[in-house]
Amino acid sequence: MPEKLKPFAPTLFLLLLCAVVPKSYLVRNDYISAFTFHFTHANIFHLLANFYVIARFRPRWVNVPAAYLSATAAALAPFSGMSAPTVGISAIIFAMLARRDAILRIWNWRLLGFNFLLAFVPCYNWKIHLLAYLIAFIIWKVYILLKDRLHSKSGRKH
Repeated sequence: MPEKLKPFAPTLFLLLLCAVVPKSYLVRNDYISAFTFHFTHANIFHLLANFYVIARFRPRWVNVPAAYLSATAAALAPFSGMSAPTVGISAIIFAMLARRDAILRIWNWRLLGFNFLLAFVPCYNWKIHLLAYLIAFIIWKVYILLKDRLHSKSGRKH
C-alpha cells in the first residue's frame, strides 16, 4: 500500500465491511444484529456522512477493534434498544472519539451535548452513541491508568 494511503487504511477497511454485510441481518430478532448493525446504513447519504467523519478523524488500527467492541456492547445493553432497527457506524465513531478524549484527558461536552440534542430526532439512536462513548472512554482510561502505573513502577519516563 502506498505511504500516502496508509493513514486511511482503517477507514477503507471499515468501508469494505459496510459493503459486504447484508441488510437482512437487521430484520432478525437475535443477537447477530448487535454484531452487524454497524456496517449497514439507511441510505447512501447516511453512509457518506459517516465516512466523511471517519476520513477526517483518520482512526488508527489500535482504535478499530476496541471501538467495535464498545459499540457492540452498547448495542447489547437493554437501555439502547429502539423500536426500529439501529443502523450505521456512528456508534463506532463515538467510541473512537472516546479514545482520543481519554488520551487527551478531556471530557467532550460538546459532542455529548450534540448527541443529547439529537435525541429529539425521530429514529436517531442517541442512547447507543452515548453508551459506546462511555464504554470506550472507561476502557481507555483504565488502560491509560494501568500503563502509567506500570511505567511508574519500572522507573521509566514516558
